[in-house]
Amino acid sequence: MAQGEFWTVSDLKIGVEQWYGVRYQSATWYHQLLHECRFSQQQTAPRYRSRPNDRAVLDFEAAFEKK
Repeated sequence: MAQGEFWTVSDLKIGVEQWYGVRYQSATWYHQLLHECRFSQQQTAPRYRSRPNDRAVLDFEAAFEKK
């Protein structure tokens, strides 16, 4: 499952099946369930965003710690 405060439809699908033994035939039901429970749904990004290389991350963390 995704980490954080958002749910994807696939996260909900896995959880509902594991916790309650229920599997809906249509993704529409999972969208409805997210809405009814007032869960925040994680939307997929419209484009790929590459992860910065390890050096860039270390430089950012070092600069952040100096402040």
